[in-house]
Amino acid sequence: LQVNGSTLTTGIHITSGSNTKTGSGTLVGGTLAVANTSITASSMIFVQDTSSGALTNVGSLVVSSKTAGVGFTVKSTNILDISTFDYFVVETS
Repeated sequence: LQVNGSTLTTGIHITSGSNTKTGSGTLVGGTLAVANTSITASSMIFVQDTSSGALTNVGSLVVSSKTAGVGFTVKSTNILDISTFDYFVVETS
């Protein structure tokens, strides 16, 4: 959120790329280890399936593990899932 005088502009702008707080991935065999050194012990990681219309072998996506300074793993409830997803990381205190 950015405040400019009395005008409130909309949107949150977050840099994406390697080792940042947003990104995307593609499952292989229902899982993907995401290398991201910005992950901390207090990171909250949100994932969203972006496989538009590809409903074959889709399961529910979960963050199954995270390791500070290394990254996290996204798994599907279906081991045949090859979904694409976006992620967003929030740091808590």
